Amino acid sequence: MTRFCASPGFRQVLALVPVGVACAILLTPAVAARAQAPVTLAPPRSLAPARPAPAVTPDPAAPASSGPGIVVDTLGEIDANSVGVLDTANGGFGVAMWRGTPRALVEKLLPALPAAPRTVVGRQLLHRLLLSAAETPQGPAGKDVPSLVAMRVERLLAQGDLPAARSLLRIIPQRVEEEALLRARAEVALLLNDNAGACAIVLARLGRSSAIFWRKAQVFCQLLAGDGAGAQIGAGLLLEQGVEDPGFYGLARLLGNEKGIAVAGMEKPSPLHVAMMRAARVQVPALVVAEGDAAVLRAVAVSPNADLETRLEAAERAEARGALDVDTLRQLYLSVNFTPDELSGALSAAEKLSGPLGRALLYRAARNQKVASAQAEIVARAFRLARAQGRLGTAVRVFRAVLAGIEASEDLAWFAADAGAALYAFGDSATAAKWLALAPTKRDSAADGDAARRPAAAAVLWPFAALSALPRPAPEGEAAAVSTDQPTGEGVTESAAKDEEAVAVQVLAAPDAAADGFDEKAYMDWWQAMDVIGGEARARRATLILSALEALGARVGDAPWVPLISTGAEAVTLPAAGTLAALKRAAAAGRVGETLLLALTALGDTAPGKLDTRVLVPVMRALRAIGLGEAARALALEAVFDHAG
Repeated sequence: MTRFCASPGFRQVLALVPVGVACAILLTPAVAARAQAPVTLAPPRSLAPARPAPAVTPDPAAPASSGPGIVVDTLGEIDANSVGVLDTANGGFGVAMWRGTPRALVEKLLPALPAAPRTVVGRQLLHRLLLSAAETPQGPAGKDVPSLVAMRVERLLAQGDLPAARSLLRIIPQRVEEEALLRARAEVALLLNDNAGACAIVLARLGRSSAIFWRKAQVFCQLLAGDGAGAQIGAGLLLEQGVEDPGFYGLARLLGNEKGIAVAGMEKPSPLHVAMMRAARVQVPALVVAEGDAAVLRAVAVSPNADLETRLEAAERAEARGALDVDTLRQLYLSVNFTPDELSGALSAAEKLSGPLGRALLYRAARNQKVASAQAEIVARAFRLARAQGRLGTAVRVFRAVLAGIEASEDLAWFAADAGAALYAFGDSATAAKWLALAPTKRDSAADGDAARRPAAAAVLWPFAALSALPRPAPEGEAAAVSTDQPTGEGVTESAAKDEEAVAVQVLAAPDAAADGFDEKAYMDWWQAMDVIGGEARARRATLILSALEALGARVGDAPWVPLISTGAEAVTLPAAGTLAALKRAAAAGRVGETLLLALTALGDTAPGKLDTRVLVPVMRALRAIGLGEAARALALEAVFDHAG
């Protein structure tokens, strides 16, 4: 046993860790005999773990090109800031995406991007932006700021996108020994349960940095290696120097074989805390889920040392932030054991369970059910409960595979609104159209409660159908040549460059005269049908739909807008006017990377249904201008779906 209590430094732990447990409780006869033997304080031994670390299961969320990766080949030494794992063939934005954008602007905007955009489209665009291989923007590097590639890794970690962060770190040249990157390598390894890899990085860093993180990590690695004496020295020095971290010291004592230690200070655990809890087999406290960041939530979701409900809650939150793939969440749902009675009575049982546990039950029941009408009833109940709990997006993604297997039929017309909206919102307009064809055009007058205030299914689905039916844009990369790997300076004629800018300006100038796509009569029918939801709510929804249609190129006349004109004022929160003005200029010039930075900044971490049209429309137009028309459409569908939900 490691004698942490023998050290004056470690006796101070009792003041930092409110455990109320004295060292004397450890002194059973056998333990006491060992405790009396002196401890030799020797230099640390190897930091390699004494036993093999558990294998890390490959994560399905890792990019397909997570092997050797892609670098921008330049004459001479490769600039680490230019490396990436995506090129234009697999989702990258092209080596020229920063052409024309000053480095100072990238350094300003990149680290301030939202950690977890609330829109699926925003998360996907941010993921691709951070992983794209591209020439480094022109201009001198800022003073005392991390490198651009370090900023990219940090944003991936903030998203909880650990597989992507690991993929990018793997292709950064090993000669780059920037502190931020080395720490990121260690933290990614810790969160992915690769303690051996993390400790190898720590060992290489010893004596080269005095940062507190490395010294704490060294203590952890020494404990894993069985070097309690070295760990005792290191932890004691940290205490003596006034480093306060009750959670770290408590976990160190547990890893040093002390018993009965209650660990405090875990409200916002760091990656090191998470790894230490796993190694010490400490139950992850539920409060971690409420306060933890996306990467920690992901780690808790797949951790064996958290109770089931904590893991389920962490998994749903991580999935909603894009930190956990939906297949992993489904597998977690399927790992829950339910009784036959619970499965057979899932509709009523789910109402009594916690949100995530109830959804797990409904998912299991829907998978087991072979009758389409019964499946539809289960999915509808899952959507209703998730909507009330603010988890509808996650529920739709989880149940999408079940939903896709339910054939649209007349006896399921009552399910058309739920099924069609979910399918339209997440990109399956062909299947959704089958449900639209069955959707009742009149609402159920006999309904009560919330159902009494719900419009007819056909009215619910019309906005999705209208947005989905607008002409498809050119394939990505064709609408804006700058998004390909072709240079925009040398090799491009002046007239061609002007033509490109003219096309982008036309897209930004509302509305697009080249596309109609608006059925005014159908809209007026929808407007009348929506009277049931109330005047203010109807006006907000109409404003969103008309604005989105115009942003995607539809020509909307004056008549639909007249009922929405008001002399009142609105109090809304908008991004800085300069941000939206810069967004328009960058998109008009075809500066892809800059446009995406500004668009993501404008979207922020606002839920899609809460986005004001004065933000949504400029972002959609900018995305169309740089050849991302389908992303603009998906953003519109997501906003309408979330607003209705």
